Amino acid sequence: MGTIESLRAAAESNDFNAMYYLGTAYALGKEVEKNDEEALKWYLKAAPQNAEAAFNAAMMYKDGLGTDADLEKALELFCTASSKGIAAASFQAGAIYLKRGMPEKAVGYFKKAAEAGLAEAQHNYGMACLRGDGIEQDCGEAVTWLTKSASQGNTISALRLGRMYLTGSGVLKDRQEAVKWYRTAGSPLADMVEESERGSSERKFALSAVLDETAENNEDLAEAFQMCREAAECGYSPAAAALGKMYEWGRGTGKDYTEAVRWYTTAAENGSAEAMHDLASMYALGNGVPQDYEAAVKWSEKAALCGNASAAYTLGVAYRDGWGVKPDEEKSFEWFLKGAELDSIESQYEAAVIFSRKGNEDEAVKWMSKAARQGHLGAMMALRERDENAIFKN
Repeated sequence: MGTIESLRAAAESNDFNAMYYLGTAYALGKEVEKNDEEALKWYLKAAPQNAEAAFNAAMMYKDGLGTDADLEKALELFCTASSKGIAAASFQAGAIYLKRGMPEKAVGYFKKAAEAGLAEAQHNYGMACLRGDGIEQDCGEAVTWLTKSASQGNTISALRLGRMYLTGSGVLKDRQEAVKWYRTAGSPLADMVEESERGSSERKFALSAVLDETAENNEDLAEAFQMCREAAECGYSPAAAALGKMYEWGRGTGKDYTEAVRWYTTAAENGSAEAMHDLASMYALGNGVPQDYEAAVKWSEKAALCGNASAAYTLGVAYRDGWGVKPDEEKSFEWFLKGAELDSIESQYEAAVIFSRKGNEDEAVKWMSKAARQGHLGAMMALRERDENAIFKN
């Protein structure tokens, strides 16, 4: 590299490599005071003939080092560096085009960087092939590139392959391959898949929940549903409750209120408070069963006594409005108070209103404040009005 003086002399004599090294010295603060403006100046001078200089200048424009951030100039320089074989520049150009909503341009740069062996680009190109994003969809090509990326240690690619083999999305379903890639990624899903294969209902359900929460396509949802059903059929109550929801909302399967009621009932009879509450809602709405307010109240009471806050609030409303029961202000208050204690913000608000009506302002303010802290608009307005009235009285 030489001394700074000799580098400067060579750079000023149009030695493009010297320009690059001088720019790097300023960028890193080696033998000179760190100076991003000087670094950028020399990188730009070297850029027409030095690919690394073009790339470094592009990164400085991208990140706003030594100049204002300028993605247009950065893209121009990334493309220059890409044309000279800098794989990282191809990747960065692809990323900018993708951010601009131009996947058809991005994919070409990702492919170029992928072919040069850049793991991140292999992942992005593989995903483009998988989704048909800027290129014709090709699941086989997607697996090829994702495998290359994962084999270089790209965890995201390994997780994607695990998901694909688990759900049969774009490949033949193969849970052993799924385990392999999840283990490559260091994911706890590897053990979950293995244990679910050995018949663990709890693990099947846990895996189902992960797939459902992170689902990206119908294959993910269908696999989540299937695993949940397997766990439910083995008598695992939380899975039965979740399966009821899947049938009720048509998640991973067609909507089927009758099946939803069946599984809610199974879970409720096994002590699931959430399923009891959901079953009460089905009776109240007449979904999958004849409408029956008394049955709705019965299951709401069971759920509330098991600690379900929403069910306690529902009962407060039922006794207040005579919904399936005779109106009873005291019972309504008791259930609103129970719901409030279980942290239902609606119950907290209703309990506060009743305490205020009874003349117990301390309890009213206590519960109104709890509801307000959780974002209940009515409670916030009530407290504000109370404060304003207090000011006027003073």
